[in-house]
Amino acid sequence: MKRLLTLLLILFLIYPFIILLSHGYQLSLPDMDRLLVVGAWSVIQSALSASLSIGFGVVGCLGLFSLRSKLVLKGSQLALMLPSFIPTLFVVLSYINVLDFLGASLFGLHSVIICHVLVSCGLVAVLLHQQVSHKLGNYCEIGLVSGAGRFIFFRKVFLPLMKIELLALWFFVFSMCFSSFTVPQILGGRTPLSLDVLIYENIKIYSDMGKALGVVVVQFLCVLTLVLLFKKPKVKAKPSHKSMKILSFRPGLFVGLFLTAVIIFGDFFGVLTGFVKLYNSQIDRELLLGFCVNTAFISLMSGLLSLLLLMITAFVCESRRVSQLMMAFIAPSGVLVGFSLLLGAEFLAPEWRVILGFLMINTSVLYRMGMYSYLQLIRPQLVLARVASAGVGLTFFRVIFPQVFTKALHLSAIASFWAAGEYTVSTVVSESDFTLALWVKSLMASYRLPEATAASWAMIFIGFLCYLFFQGASSVFSKKTL
Repeated sequence: MKRLLTLLLILFLIYPFIILLSHGYQLSLPDMDRLLVVGAWSVIQSALSASLSIGFGVVGCLGLFSLRSKLVLKGSQLALMLPSFIPTLFVVLSYINVLDFLGASLFGLHSVIICHVLVSCGLVAVLLHQQVSHKLGNYCEIGLVSGAGRFIFFRKVFLPLMKIELLALWFFVFSMCFSSFTVPQILGGRTPLSLDVLIYENIKIYSDMGKALGVVVVQFLCVLTLVLLFKKPKVKAKPSHKSMKILSFRPGLFVGLFLTAVIIFGDFFGVLTGFVKLYNSQIDRELLLGFCVNTAFISLMSGLLSLLLLMITAFVCESRRVSQLMMAFIAPSGVLVGFSLLLGAEFLAPEWRVILGFLMINTSVLYRMGMYSYLQLIRPQLVLARVASAGVGLTFFRVIFPQVFTKALHLSAIASFWAAGEYTVSTVVSESDFTLALWVKSLMASYRLPEATAASWAMIFIGFLCYLFFQGASSVFSKKTL
């Protein structure tokens, strides 16, 4: 039973690659001139986005070291990570609202880079804060005692010792921006600024599946090269937070929180006017209701199926090989997954194709977010159960399930929130709007920004309700298991 589930799980995750390989006979060489131009722009915007994200992330990281209260530190970290947690479409709309208010240019390379930085820099700050806390605690203590200045310590100690971590984060952000779709597709203008957008154009505009498949192969080889170049940094035991005072720089925290505030502030422009306009139009009211139902269905089913897949991974990942495979798995881009579902699952309704595509992309991500570390904690118990000759079923229901199910519910809550704003797969698999995310894009294209803002808040509200549903289930189950 365990081998069968393991095989099915692996086949599900690599389904996009299987479909693309089965259609390899359709592959044709893309227009090389256009491919080189788009590839060059993709590298430029990704490199600039990654470099600026690292720069602002370092500043935000130093700002976090100025906080002494654990509660304030936790709240600041959550605020900085908010732009990378909410749907990217929400951030893009906020950016457009702000630029429209300022009367600035909306489209082009600069907009793509700025939006990528808004999404990524807070996450970089939090990740870097954790890595610096692990690695430089003793050095900071010595520097503080010896009276070293902040700038000298930063230049002589921080940069040389953290260069591997900074480079790893740079590659991480670069790969995200390189395979980005939502931001370049909406803000890029006429010239595609990522290979995902070029794949989308070949599918939707030129109806050339062969060339689209050729670009997919090029993109996958590029991402695979980035992964092979990535070097995972080693960390040591975590020291006391008090020893990091020499790195504290309070203005850096204000910079990071200001960028988050801009995103939130931008999505309040015209929201009340937008709801009034949607309510006064009978057609818009009907569309809003229908899209809300579809979005709620996708969000809820994505959460439930994520819960099922996470429990299956908990069941089969008792094996270290399977666990290592889940940790090393490279999730394909949203356009690649949507393309594969367009070729191999055309018999399914668009809603189910979006759900399946979302699960293919995010199952391994959710596993790495929390399930892996939780399973590592209970691994000694699994060894004892095996020594005691406990069966696979008994071990799962008496040892794994009671301890892992609550964590799986928490991760499923996050998945359901993300699914409410799913845009990339939806755009590829459907010709018309059927979710709030797609409708928001159409309203933005029609320059109905107040209505788009109102619809985006409805999308966030539905995702939050589904999040609360799974979090509530997690809370109830955790109390029953005490």
